[in-house]
Amino acid sequence: MSSGDHERFAPRWYRPRRLAVFGVIAVLFLLTAACSQGIQSTWDPIGPVAQKQLQLFEVLVWTMVIVFVLVEGALIYIVIRYRRRPGQPRPPQIHGHTALEVTWTIVPTVLILGLGIWSVFTLFELDQPPTDQGEILEVTVTGHQWYFEFEYADADGNGKLISTANDLRIPVDRPISLILESDDVLHSFWVPKLGGKVDVVPTRQNTMWLMADSDLIEQQLPATYYGQCAELCGIAHAQMRFRVTVMSEEDYHGWVREYSPPPALTPRA
Repeated sequence: MSSGDHERFAPRWYRPRRLAVFGVIAVLFLLTAACSQGIQSTWDPIGPVAQKQLQLFEVLVWTMVIVFVLVEGALIYIVIRYRRRPGQPRPPQIHGHTALEVTWTIVPTVLILGLGIWSVFTLFELDQPPTDQGEILEVTVTGHQWYFEFEYADADGNGKLISTANDLRIPVDRPISLILESDDVLHSFWVPKLGGKVDVVPTRQNTMWLMADSDLIEQQLPATYYGQCAELCGIAHAQMRFRVTVMSEEDYHGWVREYSPPPALTPRA
């Protein structure tokens, strides 16, 4: 059979040209992901929540990579080293090795338990905002088709109400507690540099917290970062991109003092 016939009768996924195309796409994707340091990159955290989530991801992924390389390396070595050669007699049949089997049962169990316990403690740590990092600022986030509404019920500590659309302003080094609600359909709130995704579900309140750490911010304040809805929520889903402005405590209180609601329109207007 010629090479052309071999390619023609080979399974579709095995054809060399298709494999080459898939390989190039995979390499470009990995390079893009590895080099991504854009405005919505999860690899460049500016807050403790995003930083710990990235640490959790990296530890788990690299542990799995090391285990995969060791196991597959041992498998490939054994297949090549002990493959059957022409003229060799049938090898003796060995049925189990107690010490080896106990070892490769205990080691993965201990590894999985250790990673699992550490992961659970990390997730519990990220569940509630810290109480020793200053006064917690509470913001209610409401997902609409198609924008996010941010409502500060007590923006200045004296009961001042502030409501904005697609514009979240937060003081640096201060925990922000977010109450997530939806006015219509399922949304997903995500600020990659500050924290992971949390669904915004109709008829239900979800919560999360964020904090921008001045030690992790490389630019001068105020600094602007971007988030967006990460759940397809309708034909204008792509418009649900919002801005997060990290400000100094002084600038934040200045913004709160100067804020005034939009003028009300009269029936005549």
